[in-house]
Amino acid sequence: IFHGKINDNSTKETFFKESDIFLMPTYQDNFSIEGFGLTYIEAAKFCLPSIAGISGGAPEAVINKETGWCVDPLDQGSLIDILEEALTDASNRINLGNNAFKRFETELTKDTAIKKLMKTVFEN
Repeated sequence: IFHGKINDNSTKETFFKESDIFLMPTYQDNFSIEGFGLTYIEAAKFCLPSIAGISGGAPEAVINKETGWCVDPLDQGSLIDILEEALTDASNRINLGNNAFKRFETELTKDTAIKKLMKTVFEN
């Protein structure tokens, strides 16, 4: 089921909890580009592997074939292949989701990010 845009935080959390994958394959459109992709990190918090694009910060937020998949969404054949893999290989999908959650806990929580920032600021 493709739900489209969700604005309400409690509704968004419910969708994350009830989902198997997070699909947001962003792409660059002239000078418009996805930044880091905080929503991928929100999905990782719920053990969801993401299907992300290959432009902007998406490949930094989603590590290809480790915490999800990065694909050129303008290449329909590749996108279909990744979707098929994500939907039919439950073992791999669960493994990637678990990896995404582990990365979230060890690298991407608010406290961890602040510590990294403070270390970078005060050591340079």
